[in-house]
Amino acid sequence: MDDFYDPAWPPGTVRLQQLFDNESKDAEIILQPRPTDNPNDPLNWPKWSKIINLGLASFYAMVVYAFFNATGPTWGPMGDELHFSSATLLNTYAIGCATLALGAPMLIPFALKYGSRPVYVFSSLAQFAISIWAARTQSAGDW
Repeated sequence: MDDFYDPAWPPGTVRLQQLFDNESKDAEIILQPRPTDNPNDPLNWPKWSKIINLGLASFYAMVVYAFFNATGPTWGPMGDELHFSSATLLNTYAIGCATLALGAPMLIPFALKYGSRPVYVFSSLAQFAISIWAARTQSAGDW
């Protein structure tokens, strides 16, 4: 039987390390996915670039989370101050969730055609503009 494949494994499973013997410290590392010669391949990026990319992606995810989920506790004071009905706030939340759910499948073709950087920049600028607009809201009509 091949040491790299076990029929009980789910399809797509890859063994990352095969030890030559149990006592030896020698090991053959099998890189999966295999790095290419392309300098734009993230597997070839320097460590600092990977850390910055992870930080930016994490910050992006945190901002999206804050826009949709962290605003719930502010609905009471916001409704009192801006005279929003609970139906308006719930509809706004539903529109945000629908945009989040439909936005990714709609933006994926653009990312595949033009690259992910323009999509990230566009969506970040859109989030920035929407957050400024939301902060300047004075009435339900503005919302």
